[in-house]
Formats: sequence, C-alpha cells, structure tokens
Amino acid sequence: MKKNYSAQKDILYEINFLRKFYGKKKILDISSLKIETGEILGITGRNGSGKSTLLRILAFLEDYEGEAFYRGESQPNLTLKREISLMFPEPTLLKRSVRENLAYGLKIRGEKCSSSQISQALEMVGLKPEKFAHRFYNQLSSGEAQRVALASRLILSPKTLLLDEPTNSLDSEGLPQFTQAIGYANEIFGSTIIIATHDKEWLNTLASREVRLFNGRIVENTFASHKNRTFKVFFHSTKNAVEGKVVSVVLKEETLEKRVVVVFNTKARRLEIEFPLEKYLSQKFYIGQIVWLEAEE
Repeated sequence: MKKNYSAQKDILYEINFLRKFYGKKKILDISSLKIETGEILGITGRNGSGKSTLLRILAFLEDYEGEAFYRGESQPNLTLKREISLMFPEPTLLKRSVRENLAYGLKIRGEKCSSSQISQALEMVGLKPEKFAHRFYNQLSSGEAQRVALASRLILSPKTLLLDEPTNSLDSEGLPQFTQAIGYANEIFGSTIIIATHDKEWLNTLASREVRLFNGRIVENTFASHKNRTFKVFFHSTKNAVEGKVVSVVLKEETLEKRVVVVFNTKARRLEIEFPLEKYLSQKFYIGQIVWLEAEE
C-alpha cells in the first residue's frame, strides 16, 4: 500500500492502528502517530513499555499488524530502507579496527570510503582520527565504542537515525560529544532523529517532542518547552549564566526583517538564538567564540 506522500511532504512516518504481539502478549497498541521530517523525537516509558520494539518496527525489522508508512510506503524498497539507521543500546562493533568498522557500511553498499570520511565521522563524535582510527575494537572503552558505533552510522549520512538507549555506556566526558554529534546529524544531514531513552533530563536538551509509552500505548505526546525559552547573552562570566561556544551563524534572508540565527553549544544542550541583523552586527559573533548564556524568566 502507498500513501500520497507528496501531499504530506513533511510527514516521514505515519502509523495507524499498529499492534504488535509476542505470542499472546500485546507489546504495542498505537492508534495513531505521525513523525515529521527533520524533527528530534524522544520516546520514553518504563521497561517493557514497547520503546525498543517501536524502534525496530520503524526500521522495518519486525512484522506487525496495522499500518506503518515511511515516506508514504508501507513496504519501502531497499533504497528507502538504507536511509534508516538503527543503533542498539550496546555497542555492536566488528572485531576489526575502528577504520574498518566505519568503512564497512559503505563497503556493503558498494561505495568507496575515503580517509577524509573516516576523519570527519570520528571528529563529529569527538574522537581524534589520528588517535582512534587504527585502534582495534577491544582497545576501546565502552563509551568510546558507543561513539564509534554512532560514527559508523553518521558516515552513511542517514536520513533517519534511530537510537535505542544511546547514553547507557557514556561517561560525563563522552556525553557532550555524543549530544553534539546528534545535533550535527540533524542540522548538517537533515536527519530525523528518533531516540528511545530513560534519560529524560538528557533528552530534554535535544528533543523537540516527547512521546511517552505505557503498556504499549501512547499516553503523552508533548512538545519540549525549552524550545520556546529565550536567553540573554553575555561576553563575560555572570553568576547564573552557563558557558557556551558559537558553532554556527546563519543569516535568514527570507523573513521581512533580516535576522541572524546563532547556534551555541553548552555542556547540556545546543541553543539557537535569533538576533535582528543590526544587533548581530553590533555584537559580531564568530565561530569558536566563548560567551555566557542565561535563561530569561
């Protein structure tokens, strides 16, 4: 079956009356769910609520009852399926070097993998290529292995990235780099990110929407409130402000009043702040600049 995707071009997934059983036990019972292209969606819920099963269905790795459309297709072909990349909770690496792990996905697709692609993927997850590319899989910590696993997905430039409990193995050093890489995938590749996690505090720094499952049903579907908050920017340390680094500056010319979007990285989240062009020119943000940000009440 095929949906008229062109008429709903912003809808990536559409689920209707989806049910999943393992034997006689009902795992999922979702009457309706739509996921938009380019959003970062969080899926939360207790153990056994159906989060991981839903991700596997979104990757078309499980059979099910009902309808699940991807780009309007209920049975996507291989080309469409290759747009989707799923990362499991535990790092799953080949018993090879980091370089070979990253190159494998492109190799099975018949594509060449260059050293620059390897380097870019490792840099995105905060691992220095010269230090990690030649390491063997068993020379990595669990957190490093998790970041390599993410890099092996990012090198494919996925249109859809499914992450199942991705922070389980990460320490305090790896978490910000991992978070930043997800943000890059969403912004640079335009990837739709769908994350199943127990870590709601971390999820709230990223997700634009949260769907909560209970006994396989959607019991809450809310948009993240932090997306609507405004922030003050300071060029010197202040009592309640957090340190941020400018990572991109984009001029929005399609609006009536020209505005500039500045993206800041903090330890907890990525923030996008819009400035009128005149204000931006007076402050002159630049890539790599360190500032301090404070949420307005």
